[in-house]
Amino acid sequence: MKANPFVKPRVVTGWLVVAIASAIFCFAFSTSAMLSSPISAGPWLFVALSGLFVAAVGSIWFLRLQRANKWTARAVEQWRRLEAIRLHVGTTTEVTILAIETVEPTGTWVTLRWNHFDHVQRAWMEALPDEIWEGAVLLISPDPTQISVRGPWPPIYYLHARSYHGFAPAAARADFDNLWRRRLP
Repeated sequence: MKANPFVKPRVVTGWLVVAIASAIFCFAFSTSAMLSSPISAGPWLFVALSGLFVAAVGSIWFLRLQRANKWTARAVEQWRRLEAIRLHVGTTTEVTILAIETVEPTGTWVTLRWNHFDHVQRAWMEALPDEIWEGAVLLISPDPTQISVRGPWPPIYYLHARSYHGFAPAAARADFDNLWRRRLP
């Protein structure tokens, strides 16, 4: 099963915290055992093995941190592209895909949230050129025949492929906003 690329990879998990604590404890215990009886070879072997354990767990931690940083960099770049598109297209809004209910050859039934209005509704989304997962924020041009100011929300919104302009992971919005604020004087 393919992992959802719109979910930020986790760096810290319960088993990794337990593993690093165990590794540090083993290394400390083996070092104190070696210092108490430096003549025998057993404590030296235990120090070497516990050092390898610390290095293995540390490398797992480092690789997870590196993967999360790469994901964040790619996601922030997607948000930059989305903002550039927003400047060149007329009226746009963001919708977040909360659930993908049914995938069909011509489109998909989804539950989406209108981010600006915080309104959740069911929608039919025509087949898009990009692969969309739950947690994706789509930049769309709302259809004025379906949505009107102060008008009632339609029971089902029909998202046409021509109204779609791009996507970015919802999980990276805060990272993008923080980076954007740092650049402002």
